[in-house]
Amino acid sequence: MVNLETHQPIALLADRKAETLSEWLQAHPGIEMLSRDRSKTYKSAMTQGAPKAIPVANRFHWVKNLSETLEQAFGSYRSELKAAEQSQHQATVADAPEATVLAIPQPTAPEKSQQQIRQNQQRKREHQKTIKALRAQGWPQTAIAQKLGVSLKSIERYSRLPDFPEICARRPTFGRSLLNPYKPQLLNW
Repeated sequence: MVNLETHQPIALLADRKAETLSEWLQAHPGIEMLSRDRSKTYKSAMTQGAPKAIPVANRFHWVKNLSETLEQAFGSYRSELKAAEQSQHQATVADAPEATVLAIPQPTAPEKSQQQIRQNQQRKREHQKTIKALRAQGWPQTAIAQKLGVSLKSIERYSRLPDFPEICARRPTFGRSLLNPYKPQLLNW
């Protein structure tokens, strides 16, 4: 337990059980606000031990929730986002003076890793096409899962998502470098 105003430890509980936290909170009335991670155990303990306290999300978990939601929301628009990124890059190149020599950053991942990712993307695309075709023929999910050797969760997810793009999506770690913050200035030079 940490006081978020002073950033000082308050207590070290014996375990991570809901009962332990609930008992501690009941023994320390007057707590007005509680912050927790995304644990359902802690949520129930806080509700039982300090029902009048206001639950708040800490900055780390708020940003984590937001980033996961955005990834989920924009996950099926990878090809559109990639196209927008490329058009932005082309517009930047078109606006550059003629005498400027542009350095095109190369991915830092080895070719073998890039090839593996392309193969995985192709396999996912083929699985999705097969899954959608078999579902259209009326195959049950369990039979499709057995035939392709994938989980039922994958069958549901692949059926629900729009068709995977033909262009292999770049992983966010590709092309990352310590120089990224300085790339615009380097390209201008």
